Amino acid sequence: MIVARPAWPFPSRRREGPDPNRTHFIYYSGALRLPETAAPNTKNRSHSIEIQIERPGDGVLLAIGGQSVGFVLYVKDGTPIYHYNWLDRERTVIRSGQPLPEGSSSLCFKFHYDGGGVGQGGEGDLSLIGQEVGRQRIPHTVAGRFGIDTFGVGADTGSPLCNDYRPPYSYTGRIRQVDIRLDAGDGSSTAEEDALQARFKAGKDY
Repeated sequence: MIVARPAWPFPSRRREGPDPNRTHFIYYSGALRLPETAAPNTKNRSHSIEIQIERPGDGVLLAIGGQSVGFVLYVKDGTPIYHYNWLDRERTVIRSGQPLPEGSSSLCFKFHYDGGGVGQGGEGDLSLIGQEVGRQRIPHTVAGRFGIDTFGVGADTGSPLCNDYRPPYSYTGRIRQVDIRLDAGDGSSTAEEDALQARFKAGKDY
């Protein structure tokens, strides 16, 4: 298990990524601008993101990537929303059928990966206090890197994942904790992602 506290105002001197065998990560609000290689690798595998909320508000709960590719969990007008951006070609939005309640609550996104190779699709479901409030199929996912935009909790400090907000769109409520769990059966290595990224830069699809 990795526990990440706010990265600022102390600059990091190390560029090493997380242990590839880790499957559980904990973050707190203020963990911002983490490079993708230092963040949990949710690509090509099933995973869950559970956010424990102490006080409701609007804003970004968690984001990785940017205008070209990535995903974001945010709240707008009291409604939790998950937005997946596949290379700016296809966007999947899962909007909660219920608003955040008053007081503390838990919001959880689960992605059930199809498997059978990299960049496949899967089912995404959103639940609020243990009750499913939204579900949608995500036809395609990113196989390689999300790019230069970074990972953050409580704000989107890079280019916006979607046009529904203007960054940083900092969360106005209070986040207690974020738990990210990765399925150990899937996933891709850094070397595999580098090879996929090279293909993409060469003008070839994944």
